[in-house]
Amino acid sequence: MLTIQQIKENPERVIERLAVKGFDGKDAINKIIELDDSRRALQLSNDTKAAELNKLSARIGALMKEGKKDEAEEAKAKVASMKQEQKETAERLAAAESEIRNLLSGIPLHFQQENEQGMLVHCKKCLIQLLVLNLVQ
Repeated sequence: MLTIQQIKENPERVIERLAVKGFDGKDAINKIIELDDSRRALQLSNDTKAAELNKLSARIGALMKEGKKDEAEEAKAKVASMKQEQKETAERLAAAESEIRNLLSGIPLHFQQENEQGMLVHCKKCLIQLLVLNLVQ
């Protein structure tokens, strides 16, 4: 299966090679890149919220020790709100990851690549299949 890294490194080349296989991958590749950018932003947001929650949770403990229960209760309410936001972000992140996997699974696994001499070569699995077919015939 193609990886996101391969796609992002040279999307035009991937689209071109998929076209050789008879697969129009332009829309899928562009959507994967868009979803990956969104996924990365969501992951950063989720990580940032987790760090803020950790700090706020530690602050609640300190406030309770100091006897500032009102402030601690306000902080607890804020934590509950932030946890809900984090949950929603995590759900959107999971949806983006799932959609990326679905798009990637719809792209042909093996597409031809050119070697240094400009000859089309298949992956090892395809070569074995071709050899077996030639032996059977």
